[in-house]
Amino acid sequence: MSSNDRPAVYEGPQVPEDEKRHLGGGIHVWTRSQGSETEAEPFRVESPFPVPGWQARKPEELGRAPFPGTALEFEERWYEIIGQEREGSWFRYDLSPWSDNQTLRRADGLTPEGCRAHAAEVRRRKQRERRSRDLTFAGAFAGLLPAAEQERLELEYGVSAVRNTLLTAVPFLSVSIFLIMVAVSRVLGTDFGRWNAAADTVVLLLPLWAYLAVESLIRLASTFTGRPMGTIFVALPLRMFGVGNPKTIERRQDAHANAALAGSEASWREAKDRVRPLPPGEDGLRRLEIRSRLPKDHWLANVEAIVWDGVAYELVERSEEATSAGTVHVFELHEPEGQRLYRRVHHFRPEEVVDVYREQRRLSAAAWIETFHMLWGFTDEGLQDDLAEVYAYEPTRSTRASIWLATVFGVLALGHPLWRAAGGVSGTLDILLMILGAVALWEAAMRAVRLSRGEIATGLLGPLFTPFARPALRWRPRPESPYAQPYAGP
Repeated sequence: MSSNDRPAVYEGPQVPEDEKRHLGGGIHVWTRSQGSETEAEPFRVESPFPVPGWQARKPEELGRAPFPGTALEFEERWYEIIGQEREGSWFRYDLSPWSDNQTLRRADGLTPEGCRAHAAEVRRRKQRERRSRDLTFAGAFAGLLPAAEQERLELEYGVSAVRNTLLTAVPFLSVSIFLIMVAVSRVLGTDFGRWNAAADTVVLLLPLWAYLAVESLIRLASTFTGRPMGTIFVALPLRMFGVGNPKTIERRQDAHANAALAGSEASWREAKDRVRPLPPGEDGLRRLEIRSRLPKDHWLANVEAIVWDGVAYELVERSEEATSAGTVHVFELHEPEGQRLYRRVHHFRPEEVVDVYREQRRLSAAAWIETFHMLWGFTDEGLQDDLAEVYAYEPTRSTRASIWLATVFGVLALGHPLWRAAGGVSGTLDILLMILGAVALWEAAMRAVRLSRGEIATGLLGPLFTPFARPALRWRPRPESPYAQPYAGP
């Protein structure tokens, strides 16, 4: 018998072939195929991190119906996560074909772009967690920042803004009261021995300690109402050296340096993003390119549908280009294949760049308005009402703070010359201080009476502070802007 006449040997059933494929972001998908003519189906996904939003099927229990797992779209077919577990440093998700009698509730795309987006989101979360731990230990310093910055840190990193303000207000109040007592004792003739020179310096800086005491009292009272508050000694240098200063932001950050918005109000209205259709892909689906001076950090891939001219697109890629006018942010949008579910829908308008820019400027000015709210309390009622429409500003609270500020100044201005006179020292400056103190106390009393009747009275210093507060109103949202609503903090 020749070798060609030998009977065929049965090799048993065909063993499925498994293939491990890397999608992106460290996420791998295992596919299985019965043969070359059969499409490979995914049956497992492995990830070095728990993928945000992915949940396994919840079986039926007593009193609770079964709940399907997250639906994943892979190569135009839907699959369900039926199980998940951790194996060492990897997280495994078991998949099964989606049943047609189930309703899509949570859906995601098992694509390279989606996997890279999940990996980037996990990295951002870890960075926020690390910064949150750092800020927890640095709360004694974070509490000195403007209120808007403290609230932003609380939203991003979970660090209590009120707690940070309290951690700084109590020590500042204690130290300032102690130094005021030292100054008063020295004026009354107390001998501090070898520390007399230091005590004399404390006396010269008495107005500073008085201000610190008043500011710390107001900041402490602010925490009782659940609101943080910074200190002028940190907010003012930050404004001067660029943090929150719109002009400095324009110079230092290309993302906010929109040349079209640097001119008059008319030029702001003319600024628009550039929209350019791209050639369709091999699948015939539409594509867009949007060029903007702003980074649009609120656009998220695989999460948000961006609607333009009645067609929904999804963000596929973002990049930057350096031009003579600054950095241009380029966004490539593709029309998705088939039906997709998104968490948010954004109706894009080319002119929305103006509204986004103005909102950034308004958030920057909010720190200035909140930090110096006690000074705006001296201004007229009309201006304070306008500030309340644009920012998280409360006219009654700020007016009350300005009355306390005037009262403390009046007491110190009237009492300090009397202490000097008791020590045998007096002069023309002391008489002038006594007059100013008496006027401040009288004005504070009159304004307090009117405030008790629900009236906002303008202080004598109101015209002095009005020119500093009124420019902040220029960032009032336009009527057609999506931000055209009372500001409630970041």
